[in-house]
Amino acid sequence: MNAAKAQVFFIDDNQGVRPNEIGSSAYIRSEARGLGAAVSEYELEVQFCCAGSDGFVNWTGNTLGIRRTANVIWDGKDGFDLRIVGSARELEELISDRAAQGHSARMTAGFCWAWSEPLPDSSLVSDVIVDDWAYPWNARPGGRWRRRADGMRCIRPPMRLL
Repeated sequence: MNAAKAQVFFIDDNQGVRPNEIGSSAYIRSEARGLGAAVSEYELEVQFCCAGSDGFVNWTGNTLGIRRTANVIWDGKDGFDLRIVGSARELEELISDRAAQGHSARMTAGFCWAWSEPLPDSSLVSDVIVDDWAYPWNARPGGRWRRRADGMRCIRPPMRLL
């Protein structure tokens, strides 16, 4: 917090990647006040994720028990396709089919899998493994975000783009 005279944090206390992460609103407030810094908080009224569908974002929050909303039932009018599938392979096939139809479609995974260095031939290791299905990350550890059609996307880079 001593790195700049003014700092801006965009924080969603309902999102986290690892259980031991720091950076909650309460933590930032406490640290700033401990340093004698003034704290001003503002609530963002809208967000542009899920193609701008507040209904889908609210329904997801309600369904997962994050917060109660008026969006109890998903009607699918915003064009999102929600399914429960039996395997990661089936999910990959559904996502590939949607992408082939011109839809925005991608897979993401959290940090519970290893993130190996590329092999000597620069190919990526299939670190994300679920049963008999495996897929590589689409960027190397500590590397720049690669814009590739293949490869598992890490949840962290998309969150950084918000």
